[in-house]
Amino acid sequence: MYMCVWLNRYQMSAELRATFASQITKSAEWRRQQLGRLLALVTEHGDELLEAVYKDLHKNKNETCLMELNMIKSEIGDHINHLDEWMAPQKVSVALINAMDGCQTRAEPLGTVLIIGAWNYPIQLTLVCTNTHATHIQHTAHVVCQVID
Repeated sequence: MYMCVWLNRYQMSAELRATFASQITKSAEWRRQQLGRLLALVTEHGDELLEAVYKDLHKNKNETCLMELNMIKSEIGDHINHLDEWMAPQKVSVALINAMDGCQTRAEPLGTVLIIGAWNYPIQLTLVCTNTHATHIQHTAHVVCQVID
């Protein structure tokens, strides 16, 4: 069973926490850059990913392209397009006594998270999962590890 070094869950968790603690993840530009890199990965290595999913699950390549690759690309595009809007401070209504205070709500990241996805969408699962020990997606995990390294 294949598992690349960067997917060691303890090492990866420590690296993610260190990156978050550095405050670099707060800027819109950094987030846009990371989303762009993920989009490039999925676009440039789409054929390899389709082949790996077929080897793992014998899933039709057209279905995988439609339900995984295109969905991932669409979600990334949506996030890039709305990033500034989602990061902008939101005005809130306040009592008259605080009307001149300029009160607002700011959406700010609070830390790292674990995302658990459906096993039958292995590309999405492998891109976000910190532990790919599952034997049913070993080819997909191998391709993702190769293209990310």
